[in-house]
Amino acid sequence: MSKRNYEEVMLKRKKRLIIVLSSVAAAAAVALLSVFVIAPAVKYSSAVKLMENGEYNAAIEKFVSMGDYRRSHEYTLSCINERDGTNLTTITTSEETPWCSITPDGEFSFISSNYSDEGHIVIPQVIDGVVVTKISDRCFYNSFTVLSMELPDTVTEIGDSAFYYCTSMRSIEIPDSVTSIGNSAFYYCITLGSVTLPEGLSELGSNAFESCVSLTEMTLPQNITIVPNSLFRGCSSLSSVTFNGSVTSISGAAFHGCTALKDISLPQSLEIIGGGAFRECGLESVVLPENVREIGISAFYGCDSLKSVNLPRSIEVIGTDAFTGCGSLTSVAYGGSAEMWQEILSDSDTGALSGLSSSVTVQFAE
Repeated sequence: MSKRNYEEVMLKRKKRLIIVLSSVAAAAAVALLSVFVIAPAVKYSSAVKLMENGEYNAAIEKFVSMGDYRRSHEYTLSCINERDGTNLTTITTSEETPWCSITPDGEFSFISSNYSDEGHIVIPQVIDGVVVTKISDRCFYNSFTVLSMELPDTVTEIGDSAFYYCTSMRSIEIPDSVTSIGNSAFYYCITLGSVTLPEGLSELGSNAFESCVSLTEMTLPQNITIVPNSLFRGCSSLSSVTFNGSVTSISGAAFHGCTALKDISLPQSLEIIGGGAFRECGLESVVLPENVREIGISAFYGCDSLKSVNLPRSIEVIGTDAFTGCGSLTSVAYGGSAEMWQEILSDSDTGALSGLSSSVTVQFAE
């Protein structure tokens, strides 16, 4: 084969290879476009259509499956605001109100499939001759039509997920008789604007108010000594928290994502701040009380508005990435000496991984 013929053959092969590679690239691009653009767009349009047709719960589930909590919240609120919510239902007997039941020991349950009114529910002290003492686990789970709730003063316990996903419930009257609120009791009650916790409350479950994005303030009663995991996680409108009791520990992710929380007065009894407790909050300054001895992993991670931190002499451990992502942090005031500070940072579990930037100025009291 002559040199010229050889070059022509090789040129043809290169062209074919380029065509093949172009086809593969085009196919890959189409696949990526389908996965990341077309499919989500179709899913999104489907969710919007469900919402417009009044199939609210199905729409919310589709939005959430896409991770689009913000869009879910916006569309849900817009639909709720179009409803008048004038109906008032006072439960009498399970025969007259077949969407509820009562056990012999006073546990109240709600059967949402048998309930169609859009409005306000009043639960009496006695149903079928039995005193109501507990709102059962998952009692009003995913009950989109409930707008407000009034509980009797005989109730002592609100069960796990009792009002989970009650996305239309704007208010609830919790009586002073309630001593226990279960895990995820008010999870994703996105229109719930305010809640007054009874003074006698002694048990408060994890995630109890997670994703209550309309909640603006909260006072924790005297008997709550541990702020549970993810209690207010995702409560993006929460701007005020008052501690009335002797809180010793704020558990993991308790205030994660509370972007409206600009400042907080922590109780003097506080000893432990859990992992991610204030992650991605709007805090601008933090003053830790004298008894705090441990700051957990990623406790203040991503608090990009945080400018100053006061740490007490009692601090023993600063967890990994505790202050990572705090881009506005310029100064830390520490109640101990430089030697004590170095001892904290050289701890085998934390070391330099506490996330404090080298540009941050540390001031020592001793």
